Amino acid sequence: MYFILSGPLSKKLFIMKKINISLLLLTLFFSTNAQESLVKAETIQSCSSDTIVIPVIIENLDSVATISLGLDLDYDTSQLTLIGCELSSNLNLLSNCSIMEKHLTIGWFSTVPLDIELDTLVVLKFLRINSGCASLEWEGSCYITDVDQDPIIVNFVDGEACFLNEAIFTIDILEQDPVSCLGQSDGSILVNANDGSSNYLYQWSTGGTGPLQDNLAVGTYELTISDSNGCTSEIQVDILQQIDTISPTVLTQDITIILDVNGEYSISPEHIDNGSFDNCGIDSMIIYPSEFDCDSLGEKIVTLTVIDNDGNQNQETAIVTVESGIYLEQHSEAQSDNTNPNGFIFIDNLFGGLSPYSYYLELNDSAIFNGNTISIGDTINSLSSGEYKLVITDSNGCSITEFITIEFTTATSSINEHEGFSVFPNPTNGLTKIALDFYQPTNIEIRIINTNGQLLMAFSEYSSTNKTLYIDLSGFSSGMYYVNLVLNEKSYFEKVVLLK
Repeated sequence: MYFILSGPLSKKLFIMKKINISLLLLTLFFSTNAQESLVKAETIQSCSSDTIVIPVIIENLDSVATISLGLDLDYDTSQLTLIGCELSSNLNLLSNCSIMEKHLTIGWFSTVPLDIELDTLVVLKFLRINSGCASLEWEGSCYITDVDQDPIIVNFVDGEACFLNEAIFTIDILEQDPVSCLGQSDGSILVNANDGSSNYLYQWSTGGTGPLQDNLAVGTYELTISDSNGCTSEIQVDILQQIDTISPTVLTQDITIILDVNGEYSISPEHIDNGSFDNCGIDSMIIYPSEFDCDSLGEKIVTLTVIDNDGNQNQETAIVTVESGIYLEQHSEAQSDNTNPNGFIFIDNLFGGLSPYSYYLELNDSAIFNGNTISIGDTINSLSSGEYKLVITDSNGCSITEFITIEFTTATSSINEHEGFSVFPNPTNGLTKIALDFYQPTNIEIRIINTNGQLLMAFSEYSSTNKTLYIDLSGFSSGMYYVNLVLNEKSYFEKVVLLK
Protein backbone atom coordinates (compact mmCIF):
# COMPACT_ATOMS: atom_id res chain seq x y z
CA MET A 1 0.00 0.00 0.00
CA TYR A 2 1.56 3.32 -1.06
CA PHE A 3 0.77 6.94 0.00
CA ILE A 4 2.01 9.93 -2.13
CA LEU A 5 2.13 13.46 -0.73
CA SER A 6 2.27 16.58 -3.01
CA GLY A 7 4.24 19.86 -2.81
CA PRO A 8 7.62 21.35 -3.91
CA LEU A 9 10.05 18.44 -3.88
CA SER A 10 13.14 18.97 -1.74
CA LYS A 11 13.53 16.03 0.62
CA LYS A 12 11.89 12.59 0.97
CA LEU A 13 10.78 10.57 3.94
CA PHE A 14 9.42 7.02 3.75
CA ILE A 15 7.12 5.71 6.45
CA MET A 16 6.41 1.98 6.38
CA LYS A 17 4.62 -0.68 8.43
CA LYS A 18 6.85 -3.30 10.03
CA ILE A 19 4.27 -6.13 10.25
CA ASN A 20 2.73 -8.15 7.41
CA ILE A 21 5.05 -6.79 4.76
CA SER A 22 2.80 -3.73 4.07
CA LEU A 23 4.92 -1.00 2.58
CA LEU A 24 3.98 2.60 3.43
CA LEU A 25 5.55 5.46 1.51
CA LEU A 26 5.39 9.08 2.49
CA THR A 27 6.90 11.70 0.23
CA LEU A 28 7.82 14.72 2.27
CA PHE A 29 8.19 18.22 0.85
CA PHE A 30 9.70 21.20 2.58
CA SER A 31 11.46 24.52 1.75
CA THR A 32 14.64 25.88 3.29
CA ASN A 33 16.56 29.09 3.27
CA ALA A 34 19.50 27.42 4.98
CA GLN A 35 22.22 25.09 3.80
CA GLU A 36 21.56 22.16 1.47
CA SER A 37 20.55 19.73 4.18
CA LEU A 38 18.97 16.47 2.91
CA VAL A 39 16.16 14.43 4.52
CA LYS A 40 15.52 11.17 2.68
CA ALA A 41 13.93 7.75 3.35
CA GLU A 42 14.72 4.09 2.98
CA THR A 43 12.36 1.07 2.98
CA ILE A 44 12.28 -1.70 5.54
CA GLN A 45 10.32 -4.95 5.31
CA SER A 46 9.47 -6.87 8.43
CA CYS A 47 6.60 -8.83 9.97
CA SER A 48 7.96 -9.27 13.47
CA SER A 49 5.48 -7.12 15.45
CA ASP A 50 2.56 -4.70 15.20
CA THR A 51 4.57 -1.54 14.67
CA ILE A 52 4.85 1.49 12.45
CA VAL A 53 8.47 2.23 11.53
CA ILE A 54 9.59 5.66 10.29
CA PRO A 55 13.15 5.47 8.97
CA VAL A 56 14.60 9.01 8.75
CA ILE A 57 18.02 9.73 7.22
CA ILE A 58 19.38 13.29 7.47
CA GLU A 59 22.58 14.18 5.58
CA ASN A 60 24.92 17.16 5.11
CA LEU A 61 24.26 18.85 8.43
CA ASP A 62 27.48 20.68 9.25
CA SER A 63 26.42 22.41 12.42
CA VAL A 64 24.69 21.84 15.67
CA ALA A 65 21.07 21.03 14.89
CA THR A 66 17.78 20.35 16.58
CA ILE A 67 15.26 18.12 14.83
CA SER A 68 11.70 17.65 16.01
CA LEU A 69 8.81 15.67 14.58
CA GLY A 70 5.21 16.10 15.67
CA LEU A 71 2.47 13.65 14.70
CA ASP A 72 -1.26 13.67 15.39
CA LEU A 73 -2.63 10.11 15.23
CA ASP A 74 -6.16 9.00 14.52
CA TYR A 75 -7.17 5.38 15.20
CA ASP A 76 -9.95 3.35 16.75
CA THR A 77 -9.08 2.75 20.40
CA SER A 78 -11.33 -0.35 20.43
CA GLN A 79 -8.94 -1.94 17.96
CA LEU A 80 -5.53 -0.41 18.76
CA THR A 81 -3.75 0.86 21.84
CA LEU A 82 -0.54 2.89 21.48
CA ILE A 83 1.80 1.47 24.09
CA GLY A 84 5.14 3.03 23.28
CA CYS A 85 7.48 5.03 21.14
CA GLU A 86 11.14 4.21 20.61
CA LEU A 87 14.03 5.99 18.89
CA SER A 88 17.08 4.36 17.43
CA SER A 89 20.09 6.15 15.92
CA ASN A 90 23.57 5.37 14.68
CA LEU A 91 24.84 8.26 16.81
CA ASN A 92 24.71 8.73 20.52
CA LEU A 93 22.45 11.74 20.34
CA LEU A 94 20.17 13.23 22.87
CA SER A 95 16.67 12.17 21.91
CA ASN A 96 13.23 11.82 23.32
CA CYS A 97 9.78 10.62 22.41
CA SER A 98 6.73 11.69 24.34
CA ILE A 99 3.08 10.65 24.01
CA MET A 100 0.16 12.78 25.05
CA GLU A 101 -3.13 11.12 24.20
CA LYS A 102 -2.89 10.75 20.41
CA HIS A 103 -0.13 13.28 19.83
CA LEU A 104 3.57 12.35 19.62
CA THR A 105 6.48 14.73 19.98
CA ILE A 106 9.81 13.28 18.88
CA GLY A 107 13.11 15.15 19.08
CA TRP A 108 16.82 14.79 18.38
CA PHE A 109 19.49 17.19 19.53
CA SER A 110 23.14 17.23 18.56
CA THR A 111 25.79 19.23 20.48
CA VAL A 112 28.34 19.02 17.70
CA PRO A 113 28.08 19.77 13.99
CA LEU A 114 26.72 16.83 12.00
CA ASP A 115 28.76 16.35 8.89
CA ILE A 116 27.88 12.65 8.52
CA GLU A 117 24.67 10.77 7.75
CA LEU A 118 22.19 10.54 10.62
CA ASP A 119 20.19 7.28 10.43
CA THR A 120 17.25 7.21 12.82
CA LEU A 121 14.31 4.90 13.28
CA VAL A 122 11.10 6.02 14.91
CA VAL A 123 9.18 2.97 16.07
CA LEU A 124 5.57 3.28 17.19
CA LYS A 125 4.32 0.22 19.07
CA PHE A 126 0.64 -0.72 19.15
CA LEU A 127 -1.29 -3.41 20.96
CA ARG A 128 -3.90 -5.08 18.76
CA ILE A 129 -7.19 -5.66 20.55
CA ASN A 130 -9.26 -7.25 17.78
CA SER A 131 -8.42 -9.26 14.71
CA GLY A 132 -8.98 -7.99 11.22
CA CYS A 133 -7.80 -4.74 9.71
CA ALA A 134 -7.25 -1.81 12.12
CA SER A 135 -6.83 1.62 10.47
CA LEU A 136 -4.30 4.25 11.54
CA GLU A 137 -4.15 7.83 10.17
CA TRP A 138 -1.77 10.64 10.99
CA GLU A 139 -0.70 14.16 10.09
CA GLY A 140 2.11 16.35 11.33
CA SER A 141 5.26 18.33 10.55
CA CYS A 142 9.02 18.13 10.98
CA TYR A 143 11.33 21.00 12.01
CA ILE A 144 15.08 21.07 11.44
CA THR A 145 16.78 24.03 13.14
CA ASP A 146 20.36 24.89 12.24
CA VAL A 147 22.15 27.24 14.71
CA ASP A 148 23.45 29.35 11.85
CA GLN A 149 20.38 29.38 9.69
CA ASP A 150 16.64 29.86 9.88
CA PRO A 151 14.52 26.82 10.74
CA ILE A 152 13.63 24.41 7.97
CA ILE A 153 9.99 23.33 8.08
CA VAL A 154 8.93 20.00 6.63
CA ASN A 155 5.17 19.67 6.30
CA PHE A 156 3.32 16.31 6.24
CA VAL A 157 0.05 15.66 4.56
CA ASP A 158 -2.36 12.97 5.75
CA GLY A 159 -1.09 9.41 5.87
CA GLU A 160 -2.57 6.06 6.88
CA ALA A 161 -1.65 2.46 7.62
CA CYS A 162 -3.52 -0.75 8.19
CA PHE A 163 -2.54 -3.56 10.55
CA LEU A 164 -3.52 -6.80 8.82
CA ASN A 165 -4.23 -10.06 10.55
CA GLU A 166 -2.23 -12.12 8.11
CA ALA A 167 0.80 -11.90 5.91
CA ILE A 168 0.28 -10.45 2.49
CA PHE A 169 1.90 -13.36 0.69
CA THR A 170 -0.49 -16.06 -0.52
CA ILE A 171 -0.57 -19.84 -0.25
CA ASP A 172 -1.89 -21.80 -3.21
CA ILE A 173 -3.14 -25.36 -2.74
CA LEU A 174 -1.91 -27.14 -5.87
CA GLU A 175 -3.07 -30.64 -4.95
CA GLN A 176 -5.56 -31.89 -2.36
CA ASP A 177 -6.03 -35.61 -2.96
CA PRO A 178 -8.61 -37.38 -0.76
CA VAL A 179 -8.18 -40.70 1.01
CA SER A 180 -9.27 -43.48 -1.31
CA CYS A 181 -10.96 -45.68 1.31
CA LEU A 182 -12.03 -45.61 4.94
CA GLY A 183 -9.11 -46.28 7.25
CA GLN A 184 -6.49 -45.71 4.55
CA SER A 185 -3.67 -43.15 4.69
CA ASP A 186 -3.07 -42.28 1.05
CA GLY A 187 -4.23 -38.64 0.94
CA SER A 188 -1.81 -35.84 -0.01
CA ILE A 189 -1.45 -32.03 -0.01
CA LEU A 190 0.85 -29.91 -2.19
CA VAL A 191 1.07 -26.12 -1.59
CA ASN A 192 3.03 -23.19 -2.98
CA ALA A 193 3.77 -19.78 -1.41
CA ASN A 194 3.69 -16.62 -3.56
CA ASP A 195 4.44 -12.86 -3.31
CA GLY A 196 6.61 -13.05 -0.20
CA SER A 197 10.37 -13.05 0.11
CA SER A 198 12.34 -16.16 -0.69
CA ASN A 199 13.46 -19.04 1.54
CA TYR A 200 10.06 -20.11 2.78
CA LEU A 201 9.91 -22.28 5.87
CA TYR A 202 7.07 -24.82 6.08
CA GLN A 203 5.78 -26.18 9.37
CA TRP A 204 2.92 -28.71 9.25
CA SER A 205 0.92 -30.00 12.19
CA THR A 206 2.23 -33.44 11.18
CA GLY A 207 5.80 -32.28 11.80
CA GLY A 208 6.53 -32.09 8.07
CA THR A 209 8.71 -29.27 6.73
CA GLY A 210 8.10 -29.27 2.98
CA PRO A 211 5.42 -28.15 0.52
CA LEU A 212 4.28 -31.76 -0.05
CA GLN A 213 2.64 -33.93 2.59
CA ASP A 214 1.57 -37.45 1.65
CA ASN A 215 0.43 -40.67 3.32
CA LEU A 216 -2.28 -38.65 5.08
CA ALA A 217 -5.40 -40.02 6.78
CA VAL A 218 -8.76 -38.26 6.92
CA GLY A 219 -8.44 -35.09 9.03
CA THR A 220 -7.62 -31.38 9.21
CA TYR A 221 -3.99 -30.34 8.72
CA GLU A 222 -2.55 -26.97 9.74
CA LEU A 223 0.32 -25.24 7.95
CA THR A 224 2.36 -22.20 8.93
CA ILE A 225 4.70 -20.69 6.33
CA SER A 226 7.36 -18.09 7.20
CA ASP A 227 9.53 -16.08 4.82
CA SER A 228 12.97 -14.57 5.31
CA ASN A 229 11.46 -11.37 6.76
CA GLY A 230 9.70 -13.27 9.52
CA CYS A 231 6.29 -12.84 7.90
CA THR A 232 3.97 -15.78 8.47
CA SER A 233 0.78 -17.09 6.93
CA GLU A 234 -1.39 -19.94 8.12
CA ILE A 235 -3.94 -22.21 6.45
CA GLN A 236 -5.93 -25.29 7.30
CA VAL A 237 -6.45 -28.02 4.72
CA ASP A 238 -9.04 -30.77 5.08
CA ILE A 239 -8.35 -34.24 3.73
CA LEU A 240 -11.60 -36.08 3.12
CA GLN A 241 -12.44 -39.57 1.97
CA GLN A 242 -13.58 -39.94 -1.59
CA ILE A 243 -17.05 -41.41 -2.05
CA ASP A 244 -16.87 -45.16 -2.70
CA THR A 245 -19.79 -46.40 -4.81
CA ILE A 246 -18.29 -49.73 -5.89
CA SER A 247 -20.12 -52.75 -4.49
CA PRO A 248 -18.20 -55.81 -3.29
CA THR A 249 -17.62 -58.78 -5.56
CA VAL A 250 -19.26 -61.81 -3.94
CA LEU A 251 -17.92 -65.32 -4.67
CA THR A 252 -19.67 -68.36 -3.18
CA GLN A 253 -19.28 -72.13 -3.07
CA ASP A 254 -21.75 -75.00 -2.59
CA ILE A 255 -21.20 -77.18 0.47
CA THR A 256 -22.52 -80.38 2.05
CA ILE A 257 -23.14 -80.51 5.80
CA ILE A 258 -23.96 -83.45 8.09
CA LEU A 259 -26.23 -82.85 11.06
CA ASP A 260 -24.67 -83.53 14.47
CA VAL A 261 -25.87 -86.06 17.04
CA ASN A 262 -28.59 -83.60 18.06
CA GLY A 263 -29.81 -83.29 14.50
CA GLU A 264 -28.55 -79.68 14.14
CA TYR A 265 -25.88 -77.71 12.29
CA SER A 266 -24.95 -74.00 12.08
CA ILE A 267 -22.95 -72.44 9.27
CA SER A 268 -21.10 -69.10 9.13
CA PRO A 269 -20.38 -66.83 6.15
CA GLU A 270 -16.88 -68.35 5.97
CA HIS A 271 -18.41 -71.70 5.00
CA ILE A 272 -19.96 -70.19 1.86
CA ASP A 273 -17.49 -67.40 1.03
CA ASN A 274 -15.10 -68.34 -1.75
CA GLY A 275 -12.83 -65.29 -1.87
CA SER A 276 -15.18 -62.28 -1.98
CA PHE A 277 -13.36 -58.94 -2.23
CA ASP A 278 -13.86 -55.16 -2.34
CA ASN A 279 -11.68 -52.24 -3.45
CA CYS A 280 -12.00 -50.58 -0.03
CA GLY A 281 -12.14 -53.68 2.14
CA ILE A 282 -14.93 -55.83 3.52
CA ASP A 283 -16.59 -54.79 6.77
CA SER A 284 -18.91 -57.75 7.37
CA MET A 285 -20.65 -60.76 5.80
CA ILE A 286 -24.08 -62.24 6.57
CA ILE A 287 -25.37 -65.72 5.65
CA TYR A 288 -29.06 -66.61 5.64
CA PRO A 289 -30.36 -69.07 6.58
CA SER A 290 -27.59 -70.28 8.86
CA GLU A 291 -29.38 -72.86 11.07
CA PHE A 292 -30.33 -76.35 9.85
CA ASP A 293 -32.08 -79.34 11.46
CA CYS A 294 -33.92 -82.50 10.50
CA ASP A 295 -36.56 -80.47 8.64
CA SER A 296 -33.84 -79.07 6.36
CA LEU A 297 -32.67 -82.32 4.77
CA GLY A 298 -31.79 -82.09 1.10
CA GLU A 299 -30.65 -79.10 -0.97
CA LYS A 300 -31.29 -75.66 0.51
CA ILE A 301 -30.53 -72.26 -1.07
CA VAL A 302 -28.65 -69.79 1.14
CA THR A 303 -27.75 -66.13 0.46
CA LEU A 304 -24.38 -64.56 1.29
CA THR A 305 -24.47 -60.76 1.72
CA VAL A 306 -21.15 -58.88 1.75
CA ILE A 307 -20.94 -55.27 3.08
CA ASP A 308 -17.86 -53.11 2.49
CA ASN A 309 -16.38 -50.43 4.76
CA ASP A 310 -18.48 -47.70 3.10
CA GLY A 311 -21.80 -49.51 3.40
CA ASN A 312 -21.99 -50.77 -0.20
CA GLN A 313 -23.31 -54.33 -0.36
CA ASN A 314 -23.85 -57.19 -2.76
CA GLN A 315 -25.10 -60.77 -2.48
CA GLU A 316 -25.00 -64.17 -4.18
CA THR A 317 -26.64 -67.53 -3.51
CA ALA A 318 -25.22 -71.00 -2.92
CA ILE A 319 -26.60 -74.51 -2.30
CA VAL A 320 -26.20 -76.26 1.04
CA THR A 321 -26.88 -80.00 0.89
CA VAL A 322 -28.04 -81.16 4.32
CA GLU A 323 -27.52 -84.81 5.24
CA SER A 324 -28.95 -86.52 8.33
CA GLY A 325 -25.71 -88.18 9.39
CA ILE A 326 -27.38 -91.61 9.42
CA TYR A 327 -25.43 -94.26 7.48
CA LEU A 328 -27.06 -97.46 6.25
CA GLU A 329 -25.55 -100.51 4.58
CA GLN A 330 -27.93 -103.28 3.52
CA HIS A 331 -28.32 -106.08 1.07
CA SER A 332 -31.42 -107.86 -0.19
CA GLU A 333 -32.36 -111.32 -1.39
CA ALA A 334 -34.76 -112.02 -4.23
CA GLN A 335 -38.05 -113.87 -3.90
CA SER A 336 -37.57 -117.45 -5.10
CA ASP A 337 -40.96 -118.95 -4.23
CA ASN A 338 -43.92 -117.69 -6.26
CA THR A 339 -46.38 -119.02 -3.73
CA ASN A 340 -44.58 -117.95 -0.56
CA PRO A 341 -42.86 -114.48 -0.50
CA ASN A 342 -39.38 -115.22 0.84
CA GLY A 343 -37.37 -112.18 -0.19
CA PHE A 344 -35.67 -110.16 2.55
CA ILE A 345 -33.63 -107.06 3.37
CA PHE A 346 -30.66 -107.52 5.69
CA ILE A 347 -29.23 -104.54 7.69
CA ASP A 348 -25.46 -104.87 7.41
CA ASN A 349 -24.55 -101.59 9.14
CA LEU A 350 -26.46 -98.72 10.71
CA PHE A 351 -24.95 -95.81 12.66
CA GLY A 352 -24.94 -92.02 13.01
CA GLY A 353 -27.64 -89.73 14.32
CA LEU A 354 -29.18 -90.69 17.65
CA SER A 355 -30.34 -94.24 18.29
CA PRO A 356 -32.68 -96.08 18.67
CA TYR A 357 -33.88 -96.20 15.07
CA SER A 358 -37.28 -97.02 13.59
CA TYR A 359 -38.12 -97.88 10.01
CA TYR A 360 -40.87 -97.45 7.52
CA LEU A 361 -41.16 -99.79 4.52
CA GLU A 362 -43.38 -99.01 1.59
CA LEU A 363 -44.30 -101.01 -1.53
CA ASN A 364 -46.22 -99.36 -4.35
CA ASP A 365 -47.06 -96.38 -2.12
CA SER A 366 -48.55 -98.68 0.55
CA ALA A 367 -46.97 -99.11 3.97
CA ILE A 368 -45.73 -102.64 4.75
CA PHE A 369 -44.09 -101.90 8.11
CA ASN A 370 -44.24 -98.66 10.05
CA GLY A 371 -42.67 -97.62 13.36
CA ASN A 372 -40.84 -100.87 14.11
CA THR A 373 -37.41 -100.50 15.70
CA ILE A 374 -34.40 -101.72 13.73
CA SER A 375 -30.67 -102.16 14.31
CA ILE A 376 -27.59 -103.80 12.86
CA GLY A 377 -28.14 -107.46 11.95
CA ASP A 378 -31.90 -107.21 11.68
CA THR A 379 -33.71 -108.74 8.73
CA ILE A 380 -36.96 -107.63 7.17
CA ASN A 381 -38.43 -110.92 5.94
CA SER A 382 -41.31 -112.28 3.86
CA LEU A 383 -40.98 -109.78 1.05
CA SER A 384 -42.39 -110.34 -2.39
CA SER A 385 -40.75 -108.95 -5.48
CA GLY A 386 -41.14 -105.24 -6.16
CA GLU A 387 -39.71 -101.72 -5.64
CA TYR A 388 -39.45 -100.86 -1.94
CA LYS A 389 -38.91 -97.55 -0.19
CA LEU A 390 -37.05 -97.96 3.12
CA VAL A 391 -36.97 -94.95 5.50
CA ILE A 392 -34.93 -95.22 8.69
CA THR A 393 -35.51 -92.49 11.30
CA ASP A 394 -33.44 -91.72 14.42
CA SER A 395 -34.63 -90.32 17.75
CA ASN A 396 -34.09 -86.71 16.56
CA GLY A 397 -36.55 -87.22 13.73
CA CYS A 398 -33.78 -87.25 11.10
CA SER A 399 -34.07 -89.92 8.45
CA ILE A 400 -32.37 -91.60 5.55
CA THR A 401 -34.20 -93.08 2.56
CA GLU A 402 -33.14 -95.89 0.24
CA PHE A 403 -34.96 -97.54 -2.64
CA ILE A 404 -34.51 -101.32 -2.86
CA THR A 405 -35.54 -103.77 -5.58
CA ILE A 406 -36.56 -107.30 -4.61
CA GLU A 407 -36.40 -109.50 -7.69
CA PHE A 408 -38.20 -112.73 -8.42
CA THR A 409 -36.16 -115.80 -9.42
CA THR A 410 -37.35 -118.30 -12.02
CA ALA A 411 -36.28 -121.37 -9.99
CA THR A 412 -39.13 -123.40 -8.57
CA SER A 413 -36.99 -125.22 -6.06
CA SER A 414 -33.64 -124.89 -4.42
CA ILE A 415 -30.59 -126.89 -5.25
CA ASN A 416 -30.82 -128.41 -1.81
CA GLU A 417 -34.03 -130.22 -2.82
CA HIS A 418 -32.03 -132.06 -5.50
CA GLU A 419 -29.11 -132.53 -3.11
CA GLY A 420 -26.84 -130.63 -5.44
CA PHE A 421 -25.52 -128.22 -2.73
CA SER A 422 -24.69 -129.34 0.80
CA VAL A 423 -22.41 -128.17 3.63
CA PHE A 424 -20.92 -130.62 6.17
CA PRO A 425 -20.00 -131.23 8.84
CA ASN A 426 -22.46 -128.76 10.31
CA PRO A 427 -21.74 -127.68 13.00
CA THR A 428 -18.01 -127.63 12.27
CA ASN A 429 -14.89 -126.79 14.27
CA GLY A 430 -13.23 -125.09 11.29
CA LEU A 431 -12.83 -127.20 8.14
CA THR A 432 -16.02 -127.37 6.10
CA LYS A 433 -16.84 -129.33 2.95
CA ILE A 434 -19.14 -128.07 0.23
CA ALA A 435 -20.47 -130.86 -1.99
CA LEU A 436 -21.66 -129.85 -5.46
CA ASP A 437 -23.75 -132.06 -7.73
CA PHE A 438 -24.85 -130.48 -11.03
CA TYR A 439 -26.36 -131.79 -14.19
CA GLN A 440 -23.60 -130.22 -16.23
CA PRO A 441 -20.31 -128.36 -15.60
CA THR A 442 -20.80 -124.67 -14.74
CA ASN A 443 -19.14 -121.54 -13.30
CA ILE A 444 -19.98 -120.83 -9.68
CA GLU A 445 -19.08 -118.29 -6.98
CA ILE A 446 -18.87 -119.14 -3.28
CA ARG A 447 -19.23 -116.45 -0.58
CA ILE A 448 -19.00 -116.61 3.24
CA ILE A 449 -21.16 -113.93 4.98
CA ASN A 450 -21.61 -113.26 8.70
CA THR A 451 -24.93 -112.43 10.33
CA ASN A 452 -24.17 -108.70 10.02
CA GLY A 453 -24.17 -109.12 6.26
CA GLN A 454 -20.41 -108.58 5.98
CA LEU A 455 -18.63 -110.47 3.21
CA LEU A 456 -15.79 -112.47 4.80
CA MET A 457 -14.59 -114.62 1.91
CA ALA A 458 -15.31 -115.10 -1.80
CA PHE A 459 -13.87 -117.19 -4.63
CA SER A 460 -14.90 -118.45 -8.06
CA GLU A 461 -14.71 -122.04 -9.39
CA TYR A 462 -15.43 -123.96 -12.54
CA SER A 463 -17.27 -126.98 -11.25
CA SER A 464 -17.71 -130.34 -12.94
CA THR A 465 -20.98 -132.19 -12.42
CA ASN A 466 -19.67 -133.55 -9.10
CA LYS A 467 -17.18 -131.69 -6.96
CA THR A 468 -16.25 -131.18 -3.31
CA LEU A 469 -14.74 -127.92 -2.07
CA TYR A 470 -12.99 -127.38 1.27
CA ILE A 471 -13.30 -124.13 3.22
CA ASP A 472 -11.36 -123.32 6.39
CA LEU A 473 -13.45 -121.23 8.85
CA SER A 474 -11.04 -121.62 11.78
CA GLY A 475 -9.91 -118.01 11.44
CA PHE A 476 -13.36 -116.75 12.39
CA SER A 477 -15.09 -116.52 15.76
CA SER A 478 -17.66 -119.08 16.87
CA GLY A 479 -21.11 -118.31 15.57
CA MET A 480 -23.47 -118.73 12.65
CA TYR A 481 -22.41 -117.96 9.07
CA TYR A 482 -24.01 -118.13 5.62
CA VAL A 483 -22.53 -120.04 2.71
CA ASN A 484 -23.78 -118.26 -0.41
CA LEU A 485 -23.70 -120.04 -3.77
CA VAL A 486 -24.16 -117.88 -6.88
CA LEU A 487 -25.10 -119.95 -9.92
CA ASN A 488 -26.44 -118.70 -13.25
CA GLU A 489 -27.30 -115.28 -11.73
CA LYS A 490 -29.21 -117.04 -8.94
CA SER A 491 -28.27 -116.98 -5.29
CA TYR A 492 -28.62 -119.81 -2.74
CA PHE A 493 -27.86 -119.84 1.00
CA GLU A 494 -26.93 -122.52 3.54
CA LYS A 495 -26.37 -121.86 7.23
CA VAL A 496 -23.27 -123.23 8.91
CA VAL A 497 -22.45 -123.10 12.63
CA LEU A 498 -18.83 -122.74 13.75
CA LEU A 499 -17.97 -124.15 17.21
CA LYS A 500 -14.38 -123.79 18.33
